[in-house]
Amino acid sequence: MSDFIPANSLEIALRNMIRDKHTKSWTFYTPLGSSPLWIFARNYPELDGSDQAAPEGKNPEVCVFTGTENSFIGLYTAYSRAEQAFAILKLDPATFTIISGQGFELLSYLQGNDASFLINLGLPECQYYLDSDMVDILLERPAPEPIPSEPDEVVSFDLAGHPDQHLGPLRHFLATPPTFPAAC
Repeated sequence: MSDFIPANSLEIALRNMIRDKHTKSWTFYTPLGSSPLWIFARNYPELDGSDQAAPEGKNPEVCVFTGTENSFIGLYTAYSRAEQAFAILKLDPATFTIISGQGFELLSYLQGNDASFLINLGLPECQYYLDSDMVDILLERPAPEPIPSEPDEVVSFDLAGHPDQHLGPLRHFLATPPTFPAAC
């Protein structure tokens, strides 16, 4: 199994779980609940440009992959992973799209399915089977606060005060040729 370069803090925890089987499970499952996750769902072209993932009053139809013995729902730890798997699995963009949600909410919504959860389905270097018992325990806890995707502070580039007062001396300094003492 080749190594992968993590795209976010959740993937750092995932990489640790994959590399070291002695890593405590909660170091991955706890941030899983508060991190954004991506899945494949049925595409509704008429909803393009809106915030909706399904027509009014309906839930998104999630893509379920059926294997020889099990069915799987692919959960992706980064949008780039979902895009990569979308191409590898040769999904039709007219039929499927990539949608996201907070991990806890998405797992709660998907838990009623008979399918197993597979992190990064189709990407062997960062693929991980979710333990259904661990997911159950995670969902029994209160919903975690989502990890903010945007910084809390807004940076302003407006000039404070009156910077024009410094332009006169600056112009004088730049217009005056430098004088250097002679070296003997």
